[in-house]
Amino acid sequence: MSMKIFISIPSYQDPLLLETLCSAYQNAANKDNISFGVCEQANHGIDVESLKFQDRVEYELLDPVMAKGPCWARARIQKFLNDEDYFLQIDSHTIFAKNWDAILLNYYSWLEDNLENNFVITGYPREFKPNKELTSFELNTTHKDTLGITSGMLRISMGLEDITDLWADLTKALDQASAWTPPTALEHM
Repeated sequence: MSMKIFISIPSYQDPLLLETLCSAYQNAANKDNISFGVCEQANHGIDVESLKFQDRVEYELLDPVMAKGPCWARARIQKFLNDEDYFLQIDSHTIFAKNWDAILLNYYSWLEDNLENNFVITGYPREFKPNKELTSFELNTTHKDTLGITSGMLRISMGLEDITDLWADLTKALDQASAWTPPTALEHM
């Protein structure tokens, strides 16, 4: 099974772009299967040539005055796609967990084996605070209790559809989830 992942990163004057690239690469279980497409809109771009994995980064630097928003930047990045099997779209201030790619592909494989329809894996990144040197990051959990966010919370995002279709899809998903045993991160490595 091929596991090539293309990571799309639009960035607008973000000081964490370089940290995001390094975090994704360093924490990947299969570094040879990771490639990046970056559209940086900044006065001074990152030094891509200083990266040990520069051959994995397709990079475009644009004057921020020319910026037309994140969707425009994402569309520009798509020209960098090659023969990758998976497409991961992230923000330019994302910090990755160890073996994130193996974990993601493992969940994808499980979903493919257990669901009848197409699917999209989506999430909302947790807030974090970097130190001044950008060498360490602390997850910000200060407001989670105030907002009622618990470890067992389920977040649902729905479109505008007929209520009967939404209810049927939600019921089916909850039935499947209640029977689900999470795969371990290293099962497919």
